[in-house]
Amino acid sequence: MGYVISVNTGLIVPAEFASRHKSAIKKVPIEGSVQVGKLGFHRDEQAADFHGGALQAVYAYAREDLDWWSSRLQRPLRNGIFGENLDLTHFDASGSVLAEKWRVGEVLLQVMAPRMACGTFGGWMKEKGWAKRFNGARRPGVYLRVLEEGRIAAGDPVEVVWRPAKHVTVAEAVGAILDEEDVLRRITEMADEEPAWDRTAMMFHVSNRTRSRAGGASGTPSASPAPAPAPAPVPVPVPVPVPAPAPAPAPAPAPAELVRPMLDVFGDFSTQDPATALAEAVAACPFQESAENGGIYALRADDVRHVLTSREFWSQSSSDQRIDSLPEVDRSQRRRLKEFFAHWPVFSDSDYHTRVRRVALRLLRAAVTPALLTACATVADDRLAAMGEGSVDWLTELANPLAREVVAAVTGHSDADVLIRLGRAVMDELATPRLDMARIECAITAVDGMRDWLRAARTAPRTPFVAGVGELWDDPAFGPEVATALLTQVVTGAHDPTATALCVVGERVTGDMLTRTPVPQLREEVLRLATPFRFANRYARVPVHVGPYHLDRGDRINLCLATANLDPKHYADPLQIRDRGASRSFSFGAGEHYCPGAPLARAVVDVLLESLKRLGGHFHAEHIEREPELPMLRYRTLQGRLLRSALPACASPSYAPTGGSEERF
Repeated sequence: MGYVISVNTGLIVPAEFASRHKSAIKKVPIEGSVQVGKLGFHRDEQAADFHGGALQAVYAYAREDLDWWSSRLQRPLRNGIFGENLDLTHFDASGSVLAEKWRVGEVLLQVMAPRMACGTFGGWMKEKGWAKRFNGARRPGVYLRVLEEGRIAAGDPVEVVWRPAKHVTVAEAVGAILDEEDVLRRITEMADEEPAWDRTAMMFHVSNRTRSRAGGASGTPSASPAPAPAPAPVPVPVPVPVPAPAPAPAPAPAPAELVRPMLDVFGDFSTQDPATALAEAVAACPFQESAENGGIYALRADDVRHVLTSREFWSQSSSDQRIDSLPEVDRSQRRRLKEFFAHWPVFSDSDYHTRVRRVALRLLRAAVTPALLTACATVADDRLAAMGEGSVDWLTELANPLAREVVAAVTGHSDADVLIRLGRAVMDELATPRLDMARIECAITAVDGMRDWLRAARTAPRTPFVAGVGELWDDPAFGPEVATALLTQVVTGAHDPTATALCVVGERVTGDMLTRTPVPQLREEVLRLATPFRFANRYARVPVHVGPYHLDRGDRINLCLATANLDPKHYADPLQIRDRGASRSFSFGAGEHYCPGAPLARAVVDVLLESLKRLGGHFHAEHIEREPELPMLRYRTLQGRLLRSALPACASPSYAPTGGSEERF
């Protein structure tokens, strides 16, 4: 039996040595007992999504191993110096066995994985070649998940209460991540023989190994470092008698294939096709955890649809724990922007949502007129006709001008460019998954600009939409803030997402598709692959289960609309454009928050597809750059050539007024 000699926690702070310029590796000892939940110790944070989460909630390290490092580094090492939450004595943490369970104070923990050194760890230690040296020493310490919550304090005993029949130690498991096939085979054999609710610990290493081979987040090299001398045993190794029977398990934890960390939500996708990563993620696992921005990610279509349409969830956020570490002035600005977003129909709930949504639907339906569609067709035809045989940027030459026509039809031509510029600043803030104060400040300035524009424009409105929003401004039941929110949502939704969908036409639609696939089905496939807003947040209104997870009231779940649109269970060959009949995707959401601008977006994509058919050609993309953030698909450039083929000519269309009932998925 071992003992806890120190409990350590830390918050995210600026850190120049970290790749993301922030880190929570600085852990300090805490007096007294500390509460431990499913995601770790109270007031303990992680700055990167590959640390923390339910499967790596606690990191423990042996004091004897710290002393071993101290002698080799020739400097003292305090408790918590490696970023560990628990310093243990008389207990061989690195010699513990995958999946074994510890009783520590009131808490039941399960061994999950070795810690692999990353660049931030090396920068913190200020030791050259630290990652390779640490990983090669095979004294990694251990990540643990929390099976039973409770409190832990220095002095609490550490006791192994259950151990699997087949043994792979944490130190040995480093080899699985460093491509040692024998260790990987032994872990797989363990997984095959243990009960399903104990498999997660073993299979977690397979996913870690996959991350490493892909140049994973841990920063571990794919090749094994030079072998290190076998670590000396700690003075009092943990005994290995047959353990007492394990207590009856709580509800089954998620199998590893449900939570394998495949999708890098915070990665840079400017020069790679994000659709491939999204499709691989949803094929691999239905859920993913993130320590950086909290909550779980639901990836598959059935779970996304359930949450979007369930009365057990809503869009209203109870709190944002990420802002707690910000200075007060920054917290105030973040709250101000969140309060503004809460007025958007897409982010609102209850009676207010019903009333403002009804107004938005009425105004946007009225905007989809034959005159708008004719004007868009003229722009598309003229722009396509002007493209010669040389290379052109589809984004600047066609997608943006056509999307501008939509904004101009809704708000008036004279100020369309100003409103698009203001809307883009808001979109920049919505696109980042992180708290970026520079973007927040720019978004607030843009909202102020939208408000000033509407204050003046409502006195002499140039379009029915502006007149209707102006009425909201003067209505005591809504007021200026609601009117500005609706204007901002419509402008941001009418331009950038429309331009994105039109770029997907340029990137993916071929002449053969235009010949063989009816325009309505082709348009739905374009919108499915576009999914301009890839994520939607929902919050539990009551305690509820989603898959293997229990959510308390106010807990967030991040719905990945883009992966739901690539779920192979619902879309065979999901990366291919096919005639899928009347199939609808999640690009506009589902349920009560279904996007009120969906008919407008569909109409504009139809216009471009019809123009390409009339021309008898398609665009061949040669160079593509996208904005780097995964949460929102936006193009920087789409360079290529317009290829004219022998498509049958189509007659110019005549557009009739649109109408009908609101579409629901």
